[in-house]
Amino acid sequence: MVGLDTTGGEDGAPRFAVLYLLYKFPEALRVRLRVAVDEAEALPSATALFRAAGWMEREIFDMFGIRFEGHPDLRRVYLPDDFEGFPLRKDYPLEGEEAWPLKP
Repeated sequence: MVGLDTTGGEDGAPRFAVLYLLYKFPEALRVRLRVAVDEAEALPSATALFRAAGWMEREIFDMFGIRFEGHPDLRRVYLPDDFEGFPLRKDYPLEGEEAWPLKP
């Protein structure tokens, strides 16, 4: 599962896309699914079908801010809870925050 910030198009296309890359082992079947979602929308969680999707959905929420309805534990993975913004969005400032907690 991968998140993308497409920043939408001039035709009013949704800003984000989530790519689901599924693989069935014995038969070697592959399914690639791209789902478009806007900032105010949420996608249904895939954790009921695939438990491993929980971690990937949390990563996408943490980095892009895309919400997943029905997720059992949707919270940040890498960043602190009080962190404002989503670093992998294209509108996030390249300089980051001035008070970044890591000090040399």
